[in-house]
Amino acid sequence: MTSNSKFIFFNLIKIRPFISITITYVLTSCSSAPPKMSSSNLEDSSFAMGNRLVRCESKALVKDLEHNKTHKLSIDFLAAGNTQMRLEVSAILGVGLASILFKDNQTKYASYQEKKFYQIQDFNRSLEDVFKIPLRPTYFFNILYGQDFNDTSWICTKNTQNLVQHCTQEKESIVLDWTYEVNGKRQVTIKTPRSEVTWVFNPLQTENNPNPQAFVLDPPRGFRIIKM
Repeated sequence: MTSNSKFIFFNLIKIRPFISITITYVLTSCSSAPPKMSSSNLEDSSFAMGNRLVRCESKALVKDLEHNKTHKLSIDFLAAGNTQMRLEVSAILGVGLASILFKDNQTKYASYQEKKFYQIQDFNRSLEDVFKIPLRPTYFFNILYGQDFNDTSWICTKNTQNLVQHCTQEKESIVLDWTYEVNGKRQVTIKTPRSEVTWVFNPLQTENNPNPQAFVLDPPRGFRIIKM
């Protein structure tokens, strides 16, 4: 991946990158009947069972409220159940920005812009120090699979199709909302005091020909290693 882009991932707002896409979402009027969800949305949570390997392409729009900036990101997921996940983050034009790996209760994060490699040992630790969004690694699995949070600090509600629709965490002032489309896509909106993220996911797909090194992430040559 190249490292000459200006932004990184969700900065993840202070690793000085962040990007967001302004997405206009058209809703039917509240008086009309809600559309029937596609089988893709209804089955997303089933991908979390066992270690079935799945991939997903997504676009994210990140609004940095502190610095009044908006950035666009492409984020590709590869995940195996609730135990392993890799994210490849790039600018909309394809410039590689970051690689993130959740595995063996650790987080590894390569920032190609800053040439830094983060190793975070505590899987339950909030990633706010790095990303400036108070999300734990485990929450990314919930967001990908469309699951509510198995955590007493969260309060979630579901829609009439029994799909998670709204989650709040008062301690960190985080609000998540899911909107489902009939074509299997879904939009997740994340709001925190520092940022707003609008994330659009394509339907999850089974990955039949994975790269054997997909869940291996080592520090690139010349990167500064930071252990947290």
